Amino acid sequence: MQLNNLKQAPFNTTLMGVLKGVLEYYGYDYTDSFIFGASGHAFLMNIHKELCPSSPYCWNEDGYFDLMKLMGIETNDLGFYDRKASIDAKDKLFSILKVNLDKGIPCSLLNMENQIVYGYEGDKLLTSQPWECSPNFPPKTLTFNDWEELNGEVHLNFYTYKKVKPVSKKKMIKRSILYAIDLYENPTKYSFDGYGIGPNAYTNYINAVEKHGNTHGNWWNATVWGENRLKAGEYLKECSEILGDENSVELATISAFYTEIGNILVKASEKEMPASEKKELLRHASMLEGDVITRLKDMKL
Repeated sequence: MQLNNLKQAPFNTTLMGVLKGVLEYYGYDYTDSFIFGASGHAFLMNIHKELCPSSPYCWNEDGYFDLMKLMGIETNDLGFYDRKASIDAKDKLFSILKVNLDKGIPCSLLNMENQIVYGYEGDKLLTSQPWECSPNFPPKTLTFNDWEELNGEVHLNFYTYKKVKPVSKKKMIKRSILYAIDLYENPTKYSFDGYGIGPNAYTNYINAVEKHGNTHGNWWNATVWGENRLKAGEYLKECSEILGDENSVELATISAFYTEIGNILVKASEKEMPASEKKELLRHASMLEGDVITRLKDMKL
């Protein structure tokens, strides 16, 4: 059994690849930048104190789910499963996933990466692989009941996605900007222990550079969050055109700041860059981010 026309987009931010695939499956015609921005993800930045590459996957998603619903997608979190999950729990989960898929409802999983679950065959879930350049990771199937493809590295979350009525784009824009401000001003509401969001993300990153700036975690965090900030810049430029009001000029200006931040983060992804140079870039990006939030707060939304 497979859902036709359900495909994951090859973004570095695999959560956004899942969301784009689900939105397109349901017939929504949002641009890539609008998907990143209206969902609020373009404004997120989460960094572990040791630059762990898990940072893009470990944060409180409640606000993100709320914004997704405004876009026309209601998310149901089916919960977390690890190696200790019982056979009965796995069987129940597999049944729930199959029932949803049989109804034409897309599903996804998160285990190291976010993947669309687009069907099943026998005792295997069929899962999307985000990137053609990585044919062996993440796996393209998940076998119940042993989850053998995960090689014991099991920390799974599963989700289903139901179509609901979206609100106007103007309301999406307003709510996403308010979310961006809240992420920055109330970061601990969204972060887990050991991780930092908003200004705390920059503090963690800068403090970790000396010891961890040449690691895979540095590269992956900067790559993912750089992609998001670049999309934030594109999104606010698109918003300025959609709104066409007194906020349009200011949004276009703020857009340029986010683009600059995105380019800084992409540059900081270089493992070989000296720690002192990387710190200087990150301090500049942090300053720009604070200025951006001040500008967003001053807007009349």
